Amino acid sequence: MNTWRWSVGIVVVLLAVVVAISLYNRRAETDIQSQLYVPKRERITPEIRLLQDYVRINTVTGHELPGAQFLANLLEKNGVKAEVIESAPGRGNVYARLKGRRAGEGLLLLNHIDVMPAPPEHWKRPPFAAEIFLNQVWGRGSLDMKSIGLCELDAFLTVARTHRPLERDLIFLGVADEERGGGMGTGWLVQHRPDIFEGVRYALNEGGITEMKQEKLAYFGVETGTKMSVSLRLRASTHEQMERARIALEPYMSPRDPERILPEVREFLHDIAPQRVEVRTLLDDVTRTVAEGKFWLLPRGYKELMQDIVWLSGVVTDDRG
Repeated sequence: MNTWRWSVGIVVVLLAVVVAISLYNRRAETDIQSQLYVPKRERITPEIRLLQDYVRINTVTGHELPGAQFLANLLEKNGVKAEVIESAPGRGNVYARLKGRRAGEGLLLLNHIDVMPAPPEHWKRPPFAAEIFLNQVWGRGSLDMKSIGLCELDAFLTVARTHRPLERDLIFLGVADEERGGGMGTGWLVQHRPDIFEGVRYALNEGGITEMKQEKLAYFGVETGTKMSVSLRLRASTHEQMERARIALEPYMSPRDPERILPEVREFLHDIAPQRVEVRTLLDDVTRTVAEGKFWLLPRGYKELMQDIVWLSGVVTDDRG
C-alpha cells in the first residue's frame, strides 16, 4: 500500500514540475514581448515626422490609393519619375526605377501600402493618429510595414541623389492588397505589368526581426524563407461521410515531425539564443535539444518552426439533402 502511495506521489510531483516549467516558459516569453521601453531621451527626427504623416493616411486594404499617391509625391519632389498604378478603383500601387548599366541584375525594394483594419476600441491610442509615446510612433502600419517602406524609399532616394551611373537597375515598388493575399497588388502587377519585374534578380521585402537593448542594436535578423500554408476544402455528400473524414484527420491535427530542422531554422535559433536567457541552452544547439527529448520545453513559436500541422478550421453542414 505504501509503495503504491509513493508511486502516485512521485507521479504527482513530476506532473507538477512539468506544469511549472511550462508556465514559466510561457510567462518568460510573455514578459519579453511586453517589456516597457523607456527611452533615454525623446528624439523626434524628420524621418519620424514623415512616418507619422504616412501612418495618418488610412490605407486599410481596399483603400491604398492615398498611400500610393503619398509615396509618389515624395519621389517626384526628389526628381524621380513615379507611376501610380491602380489595379482597381482605389487600389493604388506605386512604381519607380533607376536604370543601371547591366541587364538582369536588378534589385527590387518591395513593400506593401495596405494595413489591416484597426477597430479603435482595440487600441490604447487612436490607430491612425500616429501619436508619439515613449519615443515610439503608435499607429496601424507603423511596424507592418510603413516604417520599412519609408526606409526603402530613403535608400532609393539616397542613391538617386548621387546621380552616379548604376551597375544595375534599382526598383522601388509599393503595392496594395498584401494583407489579403496580394491578388490586387503584386499578383496583379505580375500578370498585367510584367515590365516592372523585367531584369529583377534580387528583392528585399519585410521579414526577420530586429531587437534593441538600451537603444543599441542587439540582433538584426535577415529572413530568407517563410513557412507557408495550403488550404484544402473537403466535401462530402452526407453528414456521416464528413464525420468519418473528421475522425480520420484527428491524428494529424497534433504537431508532427518535430525532428525536421531546416538549416536556416537551426542558424536562426542559434543566433537568437543569447537574447533568450530563459531558453538559451535549448536554442543554442536545437539539434541536441531534440535528440535529448527536450523539444517540448521550447516555447510554442519556436516549436512551430519545426513542425507540420494539419488544422481543421471548420465543418459546414448542409441538411437540404
